[in-house]
Amino acid sequence: QNQHAWNWAVLLIAVAALSTGLLPRLLGYILLVCGVVGVIGFMLPSWTGTAATVTVIIFVALNVISIIWLAVMLIKKPEPAN
Repeated sequence: QNQHAWNWAVLLIAVAALSTGLLPRLLGYILLVCGVVGVIGFMLPSWTGTAATVTVIIFVALNVISIIWLAVMLIKKPEPAN
C-alpha cells in the first residue's frame, strides 16, 4: 500500500512542477511518467518474465534519477533576483 501512496505523491509533484514551472520541465515529465506508470502498475495484475523485469528496472532507475534530481533542485540555493 505504501508504494501506491508514493506513486500518487510523485504524480502530484509532477503536476505541480509542470504547472508552476519552478522546476525543469524534463524533471516534471520524468516524474509524470513515473507517477502514471506506478499508479497504472498498481492496478494491473502481477507480471512475470523478462519483460516485467526490464520494465521494473527502468521504472526504478527513472524513480531514483528523478528523486535525486528533485532533491538537488530543492537543496540548491535560489539565484538572487535582479
